[in-house]
Amino acid sequence: MVAAYVPEIDLLAIAELVPELPELRTPLSPVTARAALAGTINGDGLGMTRALDLYHSFVVANSNAQGGVRSLAYVPNAPCAEAVVLDSLLSGATFMGTSWQEASGAVAAENQALRWLADLIGYDERAGGTFVAGGTIANVTALAVAAHRMRAQYPGEELAVAASSEVHSSVRMATKML
Repeated sequence: MVAAYVPEIDLLAIAELVPELPELRTPLSPVTARAALAGTINGDGLGMTRALDLYHSFVVANSNAQGGVRSLAYVPNAPCAEAVVLDSLLSGATFMGTSWQEASGAVAAENQALRWLADLIGYDERAGGTFVAGGTIANVTALAVAAHRMRAQYPGEELAVAASSEVHSSVRMATKML
């Protein structure tokens, strides 16, 4: 149980640490970014205080947060304090949910969440899946599965993908690969 490893978590205090959405910023030029970060990666390290200062003064100050209504296509994480805490705990756990052999607990939890989603959508018991890190790999995976199934069902037939001109670049890339 997580509570055994984390004495007491004040989720409201943690929520205050999550920065508010900043105004949209113009990206730095690569030259400016390299100059600002020169010497930060070195054999001695920066130390926690300097690293956190650099994170706040440079990384956050020169990045656009992807949460909120202006970024519905980009969802980097669940926007709540509980998700931030659990993401941190999972990051520190050093296991991967890639197979039952390595992490049956993580895989079982993923399967439970997938089953809940499948039930919510109305899919039958045969439905399955996996969570992936982002939209690009989700698109590539979905197209690969579809291509595999269609090739098995219609051997020798040419496959086609219908998409609008606004389709994500990963769909174009995946159709060329597959």
